[in-house]
Amino acid sequence: MSLINQEQAAEHYEAAKTHLAGLKKVVDLRGGLEHMEDSVVAVKICRTDILFAMQQGGHPLFHRDHICHIKRSLAYRGFTLQQDSAAYSSQLDPTLQEAFSDAIGLCRLLNKHADEKPLDLLEFQEVLVSICYLLLQFRTIGESRSKHDNQSTYHIGLCLFMMSIYFNNKQDRMARPGLIKALVKEAIEPKLNEDKDEFKFWLLILGGISVLARDGRDWFVEKLREQASLLGIMTWEEVKDCLARFPWMDTIHDEPSRKLWDQVRLMDV
Repeated sequence: MSLINQEQAAEHYEAAKTHLAGLKKVVDLRGGLEHMEDSVVAVKICRTDILFAMQQGGHPLFHRDHICHIKRSLAYRGFTLQQDSAAYSSQLDPTLQEAFSDAIGLCRLLNKHADEKPLDLLEFQEVLVSICYLLLQFRTIGESRSKHDNQSTYHIGLCLFMMSIYFNNKQDRMARPGLIKALVKEAIEPKLNEDKDEFKFWLLILGGISVLARDGRDWFVEKLREQASLLGIMTWEEVKDCLARFPWMDTIHDEPSRKLWDQVRLMDV
């Protein structure tokens, strides 16, 4: 896995693809992911597979879905990973709707019970893996980029959200140069209805915290300024109110987003 990550960081994507295919053969020879005794290693393999698939726009090589088990475990401990059945239901394909609902449910659980730590690290990773594979089951990012429809916009948005969790201040080692900016530009390019302006704002925030300064952050700052003006957003509290309508993890996203917002406000000083 380290070889795959190193090759990606060096932008040697064909070499990374070869190493990933080799990893798949090794895992298959041992009976597949579900027969691995070490679940921590299994989810690390999945994370590597998912990030490569998302950043290359192709299909993943593995699959893992333990979210139902996690939900039962949470219920036993008095917590609920509750889906938002109404979220975007009239607009999205059922598979994409399920991914959005699970993501929002995960965020609400962690934001509401941050001090209680309802999920341990492995359980958290299992939920992320399950949601990501559901997204890639719906479409690859490459397929969404070629379609330019409403489903693609939401699909890319949720993929960006999941990547932002995996990056979490490791963009310099994990993010493919130019990809995040390209994805956001393509996603907001279609003439979305006015009721999608908040969605655009969320997308721009996610993109802005997921890129390095040298990889186009200034573009995100300028676009966020325009979008904030359109929405009448002037304070950090208003930013948070807007973002709360979408998948958002306070402990991961608040700090980098506040710094990004401060950059936006500095443009008006």
